[in-house]
Amino acid sequence: MDYIPNIFDNHLENSVPEVREIPPPRWCVAYYRNGRRNFIHASRYLAKEIGTIPEGNLKKYCNGVLLRSIDITQARMLS
Repeated sequence: MDYIPNIFDNHLENSVPEVREIPPPRWCVAYYRNGRRNFIHASRYLAKEIGTIPEGNLKKYCNGVLLRSIDITQARMLS
């Protein structure tokens, strides 16, 4: 005999739909303040404010710094 699964077993008529949160973005752009464009000072400031930034997660981006967060906590701090 072939087994045909019943896909409607877990569905209830009065069930509440699942609520999902949109995760914060992993990449953020931090712009320089007062027209200062010093990448080294910006990276040191960001590391002091949000914690360790792994190598390769911080890049120059137009008039700012492109930063990739390592976890959700860091992403929330950036946003």
